[in-house]
Amino acid sequence: MNYIKWYQKNWVIFLFLLFFFPVGVVLLWKHSSWRKGVKVLSTILFGIFFITIIEGGIISNYENNKDIYQRSSPTPQITITPPPISTAPYDMEKELSKNFDYVITDDEVKITKYTGLSIAKEIIIPDGVTVIGEEAFAYRNITERIVVPNSVKVIERAAFYNCGSLAGITIPDGVTFIGERAFYGCHSLTSIKIPEKVTAIGHGMFNGCWELTDITIPDSVTSIGANAFESCWGLTDLPIMNNVTTIGENAFLWCHGLTSIVIPNSVTEIGEEVFLMCRNLASVVLPENLTSIGASVFRKCENLRSIKIPDNVTSIGDGAFTDCVNLTDVVLPDELTSIGREAFLNCNRLLEISIPDSVTSVGREAFGCKVNNDVRNSYRLSVSYKNEMYTSHYVGYWLADTWINGVYIGGVSTNLSQYDLPDSFYDLFEP
Repeated sequence: MNYIKWYQKNWVIFLFLLFFFPVGVVLLWKHSSWRKGVKVLSTILFGIFFITIIEGGIISNYENNKDIYQRSSPTPQITITPPPISTAPYDMEKELSKNFDYVITDDEVKITKYTGLSIAKEIIIPDGVTVIGEEAFAYRNITERIVVPNSVKVIERAAFYNCGSLAGITIPDGVTFIGERAFYGCHSLTSIKIPEKVTAIGHGMFNGCWELTDITIPDSVTSIGANAFESCWGLTDLPIMNNVTTIGENAFLWCHGLTSIVIPNSVTEIGEEVFLMCRNLASVVLPENLTSIGASVFRKCENLRSIKIPDNVTSIGDGAFTDCVNLTDVVLPDELTSIGREAFLNCNRLLEISIPDSVTSVGREAFGCKVNNDVRNSYRLSVSYKNEMYTSHYVGYWLADTWINGVYIGGVSTNLSQYDLPDSFYDLFEP
């Protein structure tokens, strides 16, 4: 007969599981003869019971202690004493000396150079500064914004030149002058508002502001300088106010995103190459008071489909519409007297044009298609002049000099015998 030790007995193991669970589990698995499934089930059930008892005791003890503490301990009174208010006067020079070179005179306080961190997230210009000097922040890596105080009245030439990471700046309403190239190369700048006291957008002011999508120009502005918005690829629409009278050359050069523009009637002069390479420009309204269209103004505006030349225009400059490959409709005014060289060269879809009787000169290669430095009339073009229609019949014919409608103007050509043209027609063309 096998003798069973006391700790191997089932009732002993049961009691240990009930009142001292860890020891009971050891006895259950090491010394009991129970089947494995019964052992697993017993372990789970007694384990849940044990954990429940333990957690209940802890929570009950916590609640009792909490109640005793609240009855025996009064709520402490906390007194917050505010920091003393500084009565020291604002020391502008002390603030300036931290990050700037500066000059103070009787009339102005000018920042001449930023001397702070080479890479800065934000720069705060001290209150009291009236002038931000020439190239004061040029080439600085400012990753977010510059805070300009309301005391500033003047922003000089190239003040923020090539701050390529600058994403935001607010120009105070009191600023009366912004110099040329002030924000040149600020590639990350997305929006800006010109103050109402500024009268001119200077030469190259926003040149290379690739990300600029939103700009507000006030009525006070009367001129837009040369290259002012060159390479502002993000601009799709630009409202030009009614007091603007002049737009300088290359003002919107390479503004690929520009799709439409309305030039107010106040504008009397548009410089050369103003919209050169504006490939997506599809809609243009020219001012009624315009008297001339400069050289290459709309050159390579590949999406431009139609244009009405205002009645007061007397001359169209060289290459004004060269490579406007989708241009199909052009209305020339009755007062027009001259059409420059290559004015409509490579306008492959321009199939018909009427030359007013007032025109006295047409430059070389004013119409046609130029390939490999030769002129090819690669499409059928009809030209109306003095109530007569002249149409090209030499589609794809290689030409060499001043040609229109497959006719060589200004020299001897065997093709000339194909046309019965009046002398006045020959006299138009530059020899």
